[in-house]
Amino acid sequence: MKYRLGKPSDLNQIVILHFKVRDTYSLGYFSKMGKTFIKQYYRIVLNDPYSVFVCAEDDNGTIR
Repeated sequence: MKYRLGKPSDLNQIVILHFKVRDTYSLGYFSKMGKTFIKQYYRIVLNDPYSVFVCAEDDNGTIR
């Protein structure tokens, strides 16, 4: 695993990962939101110059 800052091109992988985790952990506000909301949320965060988003990437370049 390597850790790096998230970038806008990671958006789709992050949304997919979010929905996989949500199947296991169904508590909280974000587990109730639909894919459109989640995608827009992460789009805003990844494009905000004042936000820090860290991704863990495996040897194949997949965000985990």
